[in-house]
Amino acid sequence: MSTDLWETLKSIGNAMEVNRLQRETEEAARQAAAAAKAAAGAPQIIARYLTAGGATVDVIERAGYFDQDGFTETHAACSGCPAKHTVEWGWDAWAAEVGQPQENFDEGGNRSTPQAREWAQEHAEKCRAMPKPEAK
Repeated sequence: MSTDLWETLKSIGNAMEVNRLQRETEEAARQAAAAAKAAAGAPQIIARYLTAGGATVDVIERAGYFDQDGFTETHAACSGCPAKHTVEWGWDAWAAEVGQPQENFDEGGNRSTPQAREWAQEHAEKCRAMPKPEAK
């Protein structure tokens, strides 16, 4: 094999390797962006209260039933009984659709979250339910 041919084959191989690495890097970036988006929209526990029976009442902020990226409600649920409580932040889907301002929207749940936390604490003080057993 001549030196010129060998050099040409090496440069083709290097270009193919560079292309493969670029594809892998782009795919990793896409996966990281998808994971970050999922984590940003995933509900996070912002408060947890222990019930008299040993269960917990968890308070989370979540997107609710609207198809959008941000949170629109605060939700509290007992892990020992079926009790739950949701406080909507006043998101107006119609206003969002037509580009109107969200006049009554409680941005960040500043008024709504304390209401859900108060309910959760009151429920935890009274609830005697034990935690639901985990499935095995």
